[in-house]
Amino acid sequence: MDMDTNTTQMSYTFKERHYTDRHSFVVALAEDWEYGKNALSDGTLHHYFCTEHPDLAELCKKAEETILAEPMDAEVIFLDFLYQLDPLLIGFYKKGRFYDSFSAFGEEMLEMLYADDTSEQPYWDSILHQRILTKYMERLFGNTEYLQKAEVLENMLTDEDMDQRSLLLRDYAMAYLIADDIFFRINDQKLRNVSELTQYMKDLLEQSYEAFEDFCHTLVDYNDVLDVQLEAFLLALGKQKELLLWREGLS
Repeated sequence: MDMDTNTTQMSYTFKERHYTDRHSFVVALAEDWEYGKNALSDGTLHHYFCTEHPDLAELCKKAEETILAEPMDAEVIFLDFLYQLDPLLIGFYKKGRFYDSFSAFGEEMLEMLYADDTSEQPYWDSILHQRILTKYMERLFGNTEYLQKAEVLENMLTDEDMDQRSLLLRDYAMAYLIADDIFFRINDQKLRNVSELTQYMKDLLEQSYEAFEDFCHTLVDYNDVLDVQLEAFLLALGKQKELLLWREGLS
């Protein structure tokens, strides 16, 4: 298999199957997640690459040391290792589960958030902590607005004083950034832009003022705090200036 310039071959037996191309080998590691992760952690991969591919051996060693230093992030460190080992790896793997793209993972993340399920929050933290998001965005889009937004999200993780609302805002922002199909979900409605939201509010007002008023207080509570999902959605639509002006108008 081509390691760099179509001149370097590899030969590796993984769970009784022989591989000669790196991409197939990396996919096998990803699909048998626990076994592959352990092969990295216990030095098996490092030992194999030492003789034939010292550059890859160094990559293995660095990943091993990072797992040892940050065991809570082991799942994401292994994922990052796979991406470094095979630049052609485009899909996203979450503990062995395959997604066709990072956006598919983002859409699953949104579904969990819509259902008030934050059980995966430690894993989402790991993605940001190990800077997988910026690495992935850079591979797909280069130095673009997507990459800059990813960097903002990752830098937010350094704020140890983040309350639960701030964490939710960051998680929604991350999911909206990487998902292709994004919308504001409320009252069984899927509203994809400000125009649809405005029309829905007009429809409620036609039904009754009480329904309209209740909906307004769902979006903004009595303390003038904006619904966290709506704020993240508006940010994803590029409405930062409008949000800032709205907040300034409250003061």
